[in-house]
Amino acid sequence: SPEFPGQRPVLRRTLSIQEELSALAEITQTCCDAAVAQRKMVRTMGFEYAIDKLYGTGWLPGDGAECDRHADGRQYPSIARVQREFAEMGHKLSVRYVELFDCYRAEWRDDEGTAKGAVVGQSEAEAVVYALAQLRRQLQVAVA
Repeated sequence: SPEFPGQRPVLRRTLSIQEELSALAEITQTCCDAAVAQRKMVRTMGFEYAIDKLYGTGWLPGDGAECDRHADGRQYPSIARVQREFAEMGHKLSVRYVELFDCYRAEWRDDEGTAKGAVVGQSEAEAVVYALAQLRRQLQVAVA
């Protein structure tokens, strides 16, 4: 019988504990899958941005030595190549994982040890690629 006048009767079925647990597991998995997909999208977008900025400085992969390939097909320098390019430009690059924020911080210093810049990224590769883009931009501005 309806609880309120004019309300249609509601048919109720009691779920077993197993059915409730199964439904809860399905909801939890769906939420987890969505969160993982969103995190991957954010990481990809940030890495794509870093690669865009690097290419925007005129960087080219050359013969592709010491390069990795992004999912979109573009090449980007490996971490070892970025370290080498920093050294060739008179800078030292250091990268560390920041657990509190679940990210990587790349910082560079000149030969005298003076801090010249820092960036963060969701992955080590993203951080170093973006750092190289920033250093190249700094050096282009300094020359102009």
